[in-house]
Amino acid sequence: MINGSKSRSTLKQIAKFCGVSHTTVSMVINQNPRISAETREKVMVAIKKFNYYPNVAARSLVMSRTNTIGIFGTMFDSPYYNEIIRGIEMECRHSNVDLKIYNCNGSLEDFNDFYDRILGERRIDAVIVLSVPMEDAVLERFQKEDLPLIILQPVSIEGPNHLLEKIPTLQAEDRKGVYKAVTYLISLGHKKIGFVNGPEHLKICQDRLAGYRDALRDNNIPYQEQNVVYSHVKPDAFTMDAGYQVGKELIDRMPDLTALCCVSDTMAIGVMKALRHKGRAVPEDISIVGFDDTYVARLADPSLTTLHQPLLEMGKASVTLAHAFLSKKPVEHLHRGFEVELIIRESTGKPKNSKK
Repeated sequence: MINGSKSRSTLKQIAKFCGVSHTTVSMVINQNPRISAETREKVMVAIKKFNYYPNVAARSLVMSRTNTIGIFGTMFDSPYYNEIIRGIEMECRHSNVDLKIYNCNGSLEDFNDFYDRILGERRIDAVIVLSVPMEDAVLERFQKEDLPLIILQPVSIEGPNHLLEKIPTLQAEDRKGVYKAVTYLISLGHKKIGFVNGPEHLKICQDRLAGYRDALRDNNIPYQEQNVVYSHVKPDAFTMDAGYQVGKELIDRMPDLTALCCVSDTMAIGVMKALRHKGRAVPEDISIVGFDDTYVARLADPSLTTLHQPLLEMGKASVTLAHAFLSKKPVEHLHRGFEVELIIRESTGKPKNSKK
């Protein structure tokens, strides 16, 4: 009989309590669709009531599964990654799946070492890759080893990744997002708008620059290369320090700009710092827009107008997608885009001497 003591409840005890076979309990735990909703509910209530946890080691041996999903990426200490990882962790907990984190330093050698480790150890059932370059040779390795791969915010390197079309991806609609931001700045009366970008070879930077150019074109404002600056700051091109450096460079070169659109919130805050050091006020002298809507956007002074990425939802969706692949369930959309929303705060306003 199951009681409230600290002794570990077993699958057979749960089965006896519910009046079903231990095979039925096992099928409920493994989400077998043949179990009726009524039986599933009865078993799940008992599992929760008696705090039952499946024996992961034994289960792994039987199923050849670890019940673990891995996250692979770099710079997990940034606000951007924090929100995505929180979503991944929440959904893993909801799905009773464990989480293993692989955090590398960003060098190609380190990437390859981690690929060797992930594929060699096979301590995970699937891996979610966060904004990491994936060459065709690497994608081929994962396909050959039959390890499901989910790519969150795919980035590109030199040359096409023809296999990427076959890999499930989730990403924000970067191009449409920046288009919204620049169009909003133009509606305020700005015509001299700069763009603070990351490395030009990254897909997200290419897409966001395209959105900037689209908005200028559709409003009959000529695109000028000198109004764009690219960050190549190591080890992370999207930090506040990176924003400070490249923002200062752009303002020195083009002092008559009245607004700047930045590809990350942290870079935007670095740009704001550079402007303060030059005696320029935000938004009175120059308007600033960020991208991500992480918590730092709300803490900035003035608070930052930015583009909201549903990072939490994207993290959750990546786990749902991985779970679908592991459960052999059909996937409706292999490539999913998430809408980006413009959040207007204090860092934007009409340009000086505007009559609008």
